Amino acid sequence: MKITFLISRFLDGGIESVTIQYLNGLAREGHKIQLVIAYRYDGLPSRFSELRDDIKISYLVDEALLNALSKKKIIHGLNSVEKTAEAVCLTPVKRMLISLRLKSLLKDQDVVADMDCMFHSFLGEIKIPKIAFFHFSIRKYCADKPNRIKRLHDKFVVYDRVILVSNGMLYEAESLYSDIQEKFLTIYNPLDVSSLKQKAEEKIEQQGEYIVSVARIEESQKDYTTLLRGYEIALRTQKESLPNLLIIGKGKDAEAMAALTKKLGIESKVEFLGYKQNPIPWISNSKAFVLSSKFEGLPVSLIEALMLNIPLVATDCPVGPVEILNNGECGLLVPPQSPEAMANALIRVSTDEDLRRKLRIGEIEHSKNFTWEEARNRFIHTCEDLLSL
Repeated sequence: MKITFLISRFLDGGIESVTIQYLNGLAREGHKIQLVIAYRYDGLPSRFSELRDDIKISYLVDEALLNALSKKKIIHGLNSVEKTAEAVCLTPVKRMLISLRLKSLLKDQDVVADMDCMFHSFLGEIKIPKIAFFHFSIRKYCADKPNRIKRLHDKFVVYDRVILVSNGMLYEAESLYSDIQEKFLTIYNPLDVSSLKQKAEEKIEQQGEYIVSVARIEESQKDYTTLLRGYEIALRTQKESLPNLLIIGKGKDAEAMAALTKKLGIESKVEFLGYKQNPIPWISNSKAFVLSSKFEGLPVSLIEALMLNIPLVATDCPVGPVEILNNGECGLLVPPQSPEAMANALIRVSTDEDLRRKLRIGEIEHSKNFTWEEARNRFIHTCEDLLSL
């Protein structure tokens, strides 16, 4: 089968992690796989080294001049003049190039899969089966605003199937969009267990016990403020027994979070490691993994920690963590934006050995739901169904 995967940018985020699993897994089985990226951002952290050599990679807009401002926006943000220049001068040109080049790249393909649901306006006239992936809580994404709900509906209408990465998202979609509910299905984000264990074998220099968090440092979705405040509360009563906190990731709020650790007086116990090409060894050697978010879809890093049998703590945010943690059987769920609850969970997962053993037992069986084989079968079955229509 000839399958094209679309993504707006290919950097170092969670959607890229999911995309890599599908690209490598399907190419390994002999499918002809093409990755088409909207914008080229040379110099930014990316995951290209993880892709198989037989995967064809193309850009829709690879001209550096056209991408300069959008690249700057990712790093530093834009001022008002730059925002106007991007919107008025550059965006129309880029959209024209995307439309022309995308039609050419898709002309002999069997299926196209839009990994970040960003190509809807270019796919309306494309006749091959079209699949979209959506990775976030729909209600949180739309913020219960009617105009946003309608815009997302108009996006989804373009695709033949919309893959949602958790059952919580599926329930949201079916309740909001009953007229197109036949388009929706759930496929959990997959992980290749053998590859994960191989990555875990990489040696790291980190010494001593620690709790680790791996996520973008962007407070609009991730909530490091709650994690850091919770950690400070926990330290007051468990200073000697509470492990250090390691934070792996980058993002526009990294400096603000580093400043917060100083304000809270915990900078000697919290270490910001920045972006890591392979964060898996830090996860596999940790005493616990923690994810503090305001909303999610199905966070890959949390699944990786589950597969590595690491005790878990996560906010019970919409949607995803409750399914990964199997309603608390595989980890501690805490209310979002509650530093006190986060503190209690960090203390328990660090000091209660009976709890840690119980959580690990729960993880062993539940982790089977997130294997590559399970996701692959559902995805290929979806493609075959569409091709048979």
